[in-house]
Amino acid sequence: MATNEDQIRELLATYGRSLNTSDAALAATCYTADGVFMPTTLPTASGSDMEGAYGQIFEAIKARDLDKAAALMAEHLDYFGKYFQDLNMTDIQT
Repeated sequence: MATNEDQIRELLATYGRSLNTSDAALAATCYTADGVFMPTTLPTASGSDMEGAYGQIFEAIKARDLDKAAALMAEHLDYFGKYFQDLNMTDIQT
């Protein structure tokens, strides 16, 4: 029989997996029926609104990460251009 500590560890592992995979449905299952999600950039969510709130957060994170990646590439365009120019595609094994 699983101890309370085992159940907590399992719940935290599931929650971590939901965050790492941007799985809003899985994140919502980690809450009790009366649980409340209080993101800093969105209204508080609970119950059936929980999955949608996590979905919005995950989309915002993706957009922010894409913006950062684009800015980094633009900032270092000379380097990336030289890298891709020097890359010999025949050396890549398939």
